[in-house]
Amino acid sequence: MIRIMIKVVPQSGREQVLWDHKQQMLKCYLKSAPEKNKANEEVVAVFSQKLGIPKSLVTIISGATSRRKVLAIASALTLPDIYRLLGVGDEAGTHQQTIG
Repeated sequence: MIRIMIKVVPQSGREQVLWDHKQQMLKCYLKSAPEKNKANEEVVAVFSQKLGIPKSLVTIISGATSRRKVLAIASALTLPDIYRLLGVGDEAGTHQQTIG
């Protein structure tokens, strides 16, 4: 299981995952508002879609009510695989470490 920290930007009008060089973490832009768990559901949906894995393998384990969240990804993917599938592999390199 890989755990990664992300920063969420709700109601941005787009669905996109980028590498934030300043904060050295993934930044996830969402269309959903941060109410009634919609943004959290969209985070899980975006990551499962981009990684090609079922939603049940992506879990928010910390930060459910915060913009900074920790995701647990329970698959055979490695961190470089995840970055590559998200389209940030070259930018992220080895900067972000897994948590726990």
